[in-house]
Amino acid sequence: MSDKDERMGDGVPATPGGAGGAGGAGVSARSAADAAEDPRLHQMEVVVSWVLRIGVVVSVAIVLAGLVLTFVHHPNYSRLSGGISYHDVIGQAAGRYPHSLHGLVSSLAAGEGRGVIVLGLVVLLATPVLRVVVGVVGYALERDVRMVVATTYVLVVLLASILFLGR
Repeated sequence: MSDKDERMGDGVPATPGGAGGAGGAGVSARSAADAAEDPRLHQMEVVVSWVLRIGVVVSVAIVLAGLVLTFVHHPNYSRLSGGISYHDVIGQAAGRYPHSLHGLVSSLAAGEGRGVIVLGLVVLLATPVLRVVVGVVGYALERDVRMVVATTYVLVVLLASILFLGR
């Protein structure tokens, strides 16, 4: 039993897959009762929940702004008349959305709605990565070395998959 377990009050080590496991919004694998007893843990869980909420809300707002901008620049998109095929729409749109950072910056600089939409999707994809960063900081503040190492590993894998596997 570690000093950390004794500080948590119950003397029982945290179990994997608990309230704050890798798939949950919590910062630690301790129970809700432990979070109520430790104000730092509760504070980190609140920070993580706000990061996730704000990331999703900002992403949706950016995507909606991009949709509005697209319909302002192309009012004929809202007037669907005649025969439209799903394959025609997908075939036309597939090459127009930016697929690289340079293309995204160019599209945003030109004021294109599709660039704003892609920016919103990038923000949405960055939100869970930011959540992991907050987890690393939270565990470092708690001085939980094992969880800092594990969460840093998750962060490295996420960043590697974004930077190297998408090519």
